[in-house]
Amino acid sequence: SYTLNMAEFVVTVAYIALLLIYAFINTTSVEGQKLDIIYWSNRVSMLASSQLPLVTALGTKNNPVSLVTGISYDRLNYIHRMMARTCFMLLWVHGAGQIVSNPSYVSSIL
Repeated sequence: SYTLNMAEFVVTVAYIALLLIYAFINTTSVEGQKLDIIYWSNRVSMLASSQLPLVTALGTKNNPVSLVTGISYDRLNYIHRMMARTCFMLLWVHGAGQIVSNPSYVSSIL
């Protein structure tokens, strides 16, 4: 069983907040429209997809980060889990944005 201590929880929440702030700051679309949910949704999905290579690299025992820095796999495993949780949350935000912007998704599912 894996438990998350308070320091890891705070770092994870701070990382999620940092990425969400980055995703939602200065989000005027190309057409000049402010508060465009489709633009937000696509920006969040690009942030999530940019995290995936590092999540994959940190998930292996002999990863490049460990070889360069000398930090053990056990310590890097927390960063792997934190980034994976963040990717999961960002993809949920992307999915919610797509559903809100296209009501036809909801009607096709029901």
